[in-house]
Amino acid sequence: MPIDRSRPTRVRGLNHLVRCGAALCIFLLTTSFTHATEMPDCHIGTYRLTDGGIVDIAPSDGDTLRWRRFDGTTGALTKTGDEQWTSTYGWTGRPDGKTVRFSDCAAGRIDFNSLEGHRIAFDVTDTTFTSHGVTLTGRLVMPKGEAVVPVVVLVHGSEHDSARKFYSLQRMLPAEGVGAFVYDKRGTGASGGSYSQDFSLLADDDVAAMREARRLAGARAGRIGYQAGSEGDGWRRSRPIVRMSTSSSSALDWP
Repeated sequence: MPIDRSRPTRVRGLNHLVRCGAALCIFLLTTSFTHATEMPDCHIGTYRLTDGGIVDIAPSDGDTLRWRRFDGTTGALTKTGDEQWTSTYGWTGRPDGKTVRFSDCAAGRIDFNSLEGHRIAFDVTDTTFTSHGVTLTGRLVMPKGEAVVPVVVLVHGSEHDSARKFYSLQRMLPAEGVGAFVYDKRGTGASGGSYSQDFSLLADDDVAAMREARRLAGARAGRIGYQAGSEGDGWRRSRPIVRMSTSSSSALDWP
């Protein structure tokens, strides 16, 4: 009986195919999982309610969302059923009795504690710009239309989180007719560089952010200024104001 000397080669080839197939499956599963975890919740946005006010829905810790209103009230939302969520008071974890329901993503509607509302559409432009050789990632959010509007550059605090992901004012201000420019500070979110608390360096980043906001807004930009809290407030906020106002190539309007 003749000996089939090609068998070891075929076995090796089969084993190679199996290993490649397994590696491909792992890659596809990992890629799908990563993509799924990075996809934002489709309910994130600012909604105009039937009482004339607005409520913003933003991402929060874990699987929760966070609502905010301009009167300062806020709460964490935890999903309890099919598009139904219950709220807790502030950051206490105590139930506040509010319930929230969302429509399907395409409809963009909300029932906020018996107040109906619809998600507001904005003109959104994502961008990158540089400061001291570092690429920073930002976003300009403008009210729909062609009208000239004031623009606010949101200055971050000392947190390590992505401002583009978590800052509600990037939507709440445009909902009331004010443009907003938000960016991930160096070393956070999608921005390059290393995290820093060098106020002089961060103030230069703020100046670069304002220039980019003014460039993107173009003819729609009216008065332009900063909004800041925590680390960004006080004397650090004053640095970019002084630098912009004394620069021969840039002008600053401050409300």
